[in-house]
Amino acid sequence: MKNLKFIIISIVILALLIGAYFLVTSLNKEEPVEEPEAEEIVVMDDTNDGIITVAYTTALGDMNFTKSTGTWTYPSDLTMPVDQEFVQKIADAFAKIVATREIVGGDESAYGFDEPTLKANICTRTGHTRVYTVGAKNEMSGGYYFKYNDKVYMIDSTLVDAVSYSLFDAVQSGDLEEIEADSITSLTVNGEEVPNKAGYCNIGITTVENYKNKEGYGFDGSEKKVVVTYTVDSPLTDESGNTTTSVSTERTYSFSYVEKDGMAYVMLPDDVCIYNATGTEALYYETETETTEA
Repeated sequence: MKNLKFIIISIVILALLIGAYFLVTSLNKEEPVEEPEAEEIVVMDDTNDGIITVAYTTALGDMNFTKSTGTWTYPSDLTMPVDQEFVQKIADAFAKIVATREIVGGDESAYGFDEPTLKANICTRTGHTRVYTVGAKNEMSGGYYFKYNDKVYMIDSTLVDAVSYSLFDAVQSGDLEEIEADSITSLTVNGEEVPNKAGYCNIGITTVENYKNKEGYGFDGSEKKVVVTYTVDSPLTDESGNTTTSVSTERTYSFSYVEKDGMAYVMLPDDVCIYNATGTEALYYETETETTEA
């Protein structure tokens, strides 16, 4: 009888202990605490004012762009065809500088300002000027040390990424006219008909090689001139606006190219750029096709 009573008391005590454990666990369970977002430090905001001059130096060279009457130019060479959208993106990156934190104290010599990643002079539409210096990259955070008005900040890589391009990347590039092979009626090189009319469609231009020194690339009067004659079908509509038939219009398109030292270069009409080209040999040779027996 005593053993039975002891067993019952032990079970009751165990149940109370288990209940107490779950109660304490429930009371001590804390809701997850969200880390506060890092507060942005707006170092400068010229968004509403507008940037009209962007001059900066990186390891890729010196850049200098000026905006007048809504158009970006390259003052060092006004003949350069500037890619307006490309340069505007660079200006936008300078328009608002946001830091993740301000750095107070410490030895500035460790921040890389003596050999900066970027040195920039910015001018706004109302005449405000800014001098920005981007120092070394912090390998731990991936950000960069940034200096303005003798204050040091940490910024992310957005600004550095925006200017990590060469001058040729800022050149407005063109492209060959898109012409369907079956619409080509004539294809000549220096006035002589070539055997492969569809060869034009195999030509491609890749990157801008230059926009000056034409003679150095072989455009000295000895280059080959290609003339493509093709037809374009345009729909005709009646007075009710219904399409009734189509009419064929003949058009011509021309460009020049040079094959030199194993490379091919192209110049397009009304375009000062010189482009790397591929496929010019297709003008003279039919494209080989492989046939597979079923």
